Amino acid sequence: MLLKRIVLLAGLLALTGCSAVTDTANTVNYVKEAKEFAGEVSTFSSETTDLVKQAVNDESKQKELESKLKQMKSDVQEFTGLTPPDNLQELHGQMESKAQSLEDGIDLYVKNIREGKLDTSFIEDHPLMKQVSDINQIYQDIKSLGN
Repeated sequence: MLLKRIVLLAGLLALTGCSAVTDTANTVNYVKEAKEFAGEVSTFSSETTDLVKQAVNDESKQKELESKLKQMKSDVQEFTGLTPPDNLQELHGQMESKAQSLEDGIDLYVKNIREGKLDTSFIEDHPLMKQVSDINQIYQDIKSLGN
């Protein structure tokens, strides 16, 4: 009887310990995914800032821009589809909100490219890169929790 209780207790402790290990692994994996996403957003920002300006007067640059916008939208959707660990739910929600704004901005840019309405005033009035900056700041908050 005592042996059964010891085995049962050891089993419960092992399960509890496994849960903590799983939570830690999920957090580490999520932080890794957030880091990759923030890197993709940062690369997008650096590659498209000048490209957006060039695309105003150059059709080949418009096609290149549209391609980069579509890729970034795909990256946004992939990241927002992640299930964050419990301890990062709030920050993920903030990231999702900014990512949705980025996605909306991308849709607007693509629409304006297709309709021939991409001009300097549009670029100035619709600062797509503001969302990029916000996403990078939230990533820094996530990263600080991972340390």
